[in-house]
Amino acid sequence: MLNFKKLCNYFVNIENTSSRIEIQSQLCSLFKEVDENTIDKLIYVLDGKVDPGYINSTFNFGEKTFIHILCDIFEKNDTEIRNLVTQFGDLGLVYEFLKKGQDGEGVLFSEVYNSLKKITQISGKSSMENKSNIVKEMLLKFTPLEGKFYIRMILGKLRLGFSNKTILDALSCVISKDRSSKKNIESAYAKCSDLGKVAQIAIFHFKDLENLGIVPGIPIFSKLVERSSSFDDALNRYGHVFAQPKLDGMRCQIHITPSKEIYLFSRNLENITDMFPDLVDNLKKMQLNGGVILDSEIVGFNPSNNKLLTFQETIKRKRKYEVSFFQQDIPIKVFVFDVMFYNSKSLIDVPLKERLDILYKMFSSCSNDKTNISVIENYLFDNPEVLYEYFESMIEKGLEGLVLKSPDSIYTPGVRNFDWMKLKRGYLKGVVDTIDVVILGYYAGGGFRAKFGVGAILVGVYNKEKDRFESICKVGSGFKNEDLPILKLKMDEFMVLDKPYNYYVNESLSPDVWVKPEIVITVRSDEITKSPIHTAGASSDKLGFALRFPRIISYRNDKSAFDTTNVSEIERLYKIEHGMI
Repeated sequence: MLNFKKLCNYFVNIENTSSRIEIQSQLCSLFKEVDENTIDKLIYVLDGKVDPGYINSTFNFGEKTFIHILCDIFEKNDTEIRNLVTQFGDLGLVYEFLKKGQDGEGVLFSEVYNSLKKITQISGKSSMENKSNIVKEMLLKFTPLEGKFYIRMILGKLRLGFSNKTILDALSCVISKDRSSKKNIESAYAKCSDLGKVAQIAIFHFKDLENLGIVPGIPIFSKLVERSSSFDDALNRYGHVFAQPKLDGMRCQIHITPSKEIYLFSRNLENITDMFPDLVDNLKKMQLNGGVILDSEIVGFNPSNNKLLTFQETIKRKRKYEVSFFQQDIPIKVFVFDVMFYNSKSLIDVPLKERLDILYKMFSSCSNDKTNISVIENYLFDNPEVLYEYFESMIEKGLEGLVLKSPDSIYTPGVRNFDWMKLKRGYLKGVVDTIDVVILGYYAGGGFRAKFGVGAILVGVYNKEKDRFESICKVGSGFKNEDLPILKLKMDEFMVLDKPYNYYVNESLSPDVWVKPEIVITVRSDEITKSPIHTAGASSDKLGFALRFPRIISYRNDKSAFDTTNVSEIERLYKIEHGMI
């Protein structure tokens, strides 16, 4: 049985190291001490949750309530606690300071987890009082160290600084003492998206991992798309390609369970079912058979002229509040482009041409009139000139371009390869595409922006091979003044005192405030250049990449930091831009 104090000591060791290898080693040792009934719960807690990420369970417990509890426990007034919060900057540290020298009862992790789980399940009248009673009861039992981390868990500020990638490496080390098992574990995780369950099977029943399949109701990682530089590029690879319009929308995975329950998931595996009641109602009208998983794109449209809206407009529908208002204000169309599960059978290993046949037959046999749900336009091409004409017709319609797909491609969850390629007008002209980056920190700035507290932001991209974020530019253009206070509040929510261990940033670029890799934005620049300062793709014998004259285009609430444009894509874009491919 795992003792909570021992777990907290692991947290301290992880906090005090900047070495990814050492963090992996600490996690490996921790996982070896945990039994089969505990490992899944531990994984969820390490991710700041009590359930798999696709389950919307939240603590809904604010700092103000914690202040009231600490006042009660330590017989302090509100001002005294708030002054300590200002001094320490962390309610967990405030508890540790006030409880210093006092012993705890010795609590098991299972008791801690059960209390956290109960907090997420309480709702309705007197819910805040009931949650507070649970928290207070636990805090009275804890040692100073235990209480510090318990408070951080509930506030979403555990701040351990490692990603699920590091957890996957650690799990592999538990099984094979190296990373040789990681591919099997990653593949299972991509199909199941429940890392706790994957860890449980991987450590205790490794041979069963390959039997872990996809199930309606549990999201799988989306198949990703590479960039193509020409029509010949795709046709030379495959001879024939399916071409589908490239829409500027929001990725949506549609699940219908055998019992006809409907779930919607974003590309970030977030459950967005309650955000799109109109889509749920229309799916019910279609009377599709149960046991289905579809991949689709949601795009807002203007009902007066039927024109599709931009991503920035569509993403306004992704919200927890005022759902009904925005449902009326921004109606949506849904374009289905793939089927991964049908008739109680996984189709991810079935060639695309067969999956599309199934998809068309499925829609032809159901009622989808007036539902605004349809199969996306899809044509097979083998002639580059004809393909180009089709491409031009999409541009004339105001679309971004095309997605070109190999007819024999299988659906590989979470994998980006040249089975699917996107082609935009900019690629043909050597113009840099928009790039998704993650905010690493911000600079206070001066001049007219001094009043906002943000002059510019430091952004980076993900290096998948090295599992780290590398800087690519500072962005100071494209902001609306009215957005800056909101952006600063958002960045301050993820503020950290020190540079995260998995940030590779030149010391000369150190921002005034470091930020956890949580906020993704889209930027456009004039070109990609080589840089002696920025670290994206840099090595001891190679300069890094940087963006020249970058400006912010939009915020990508539907993407995680690991979905940003990665270093290998930046290198490919650089070669496309400079006519090297």
